[in-house]
Amino acid sequence: MDFSITELINAAHKCLVLCGVKSGDMVVIWTDARTDTEFNQAFFGAALSLDAELLMVVGTRTVRPNVPPPDIALDLLKKADIVLDCASSPWMYTPEYASILKLGVPILHCGANRKEDLMNRIPTREMGENVKMITQFLTGKKVRITSDIGTDLEVVEPGRPWSYFVGYIERPDHLYDSLPGGVTALYPKVGTVSGTAVVDGIMQAPWPGVVPEAPVKFTIKESRIIKIEGGNDAKNAEAFFESFNDPNVHLFAHLCFGLDPRIGKAVATIEAEAREGQITIAFGSSILPMGGGDVAAKIHCDMLLMDADMIVDDQLIIDKGKILYEKLK
Repeated sequence: MDFSITELINAAHKCLVLCGVKSGDMVVIWTDARTDTEFNQAFFGAALSLDAELLMVVGTRTVRPNVPPPDIALDLLKKADIVLDCASSPWMYTPEYASILKLGVPILHCGANRKEDLMNRIPTREMGENVKMITQFLTGKKVRITSDIGTDLEVVEPGRPWSYFVGYIERPDHLYDSLPGGVTALYPKVGTVSGTAVVDGIMQAPWPGVVPEAPVKFTIKESRIIKIEGGNDAKNAEAFFESFNDPNVHLFAHLCFGLDPRIGKAVATIEAEAREGQITIAFGSSILPMGGGDVAAKIHCDMLLMDADMIVDDQLIIDKGKILYEKLK
């Protein structure tokens, strides 16, 4: 579907208003040559309409994700009042990203730079408050994920609270978020996750992602992958992890579930992790201050578990991909 540049600017304007961008703020856009030009223009125009000072920094596309910008660009980002991360390759799970956030500079990660998501899933305050309310409810000390195809994964004493992503930042305490939001996530401490995860949705191994022809089974012990089983996609995933020569890529990074009812079942991209009731797990780097993760690795791979269940302290809250909202009150 085609959108006019005016429609795109209006959508981006709503996002920046939610982020509290105001006249005189120094807005720095980090992007690259692969990002859709109109997507960049939308946020450029939106920032101008709010009378913000504006700087757009354009780099070359990196071949692999989790690669930070060059130092000269990082220096500019650190001087911003807010950074709009519009790069085509994500790098939010890097020490460099964390260093910007620790300076108190907020970053809005602008998703996968899809104009369709910007137009059709504009963040709202109402949805954001709903996500925050549900996140506050999740205080359990044990989380279990199961599925009919064999997933049985348990997190015991995760050691960290759940975090949320609503599609906009809120200074001074919520300095990182990702468009379009609608996700609550847990970054458990290393050593607290064991069991099996059978992946039948899109998985980012190899990058940028593939829907496996047959389910891929990951056996996890004390937060580390110890075995990958299945067909050719399992072999490809194992080879992908091994290619980094980094033991930390095998570590469990986070689990999350989506709360956005606007995403249809047919959506097969990684953005589907925000789909209402969708459970996602990830391996590799978790070094994101807002979530509490502290593992640095050369990759961060999300993997979708379709129609799975989630139990928190023996209370079923997601039943085959359907959130039981009555249990979250």
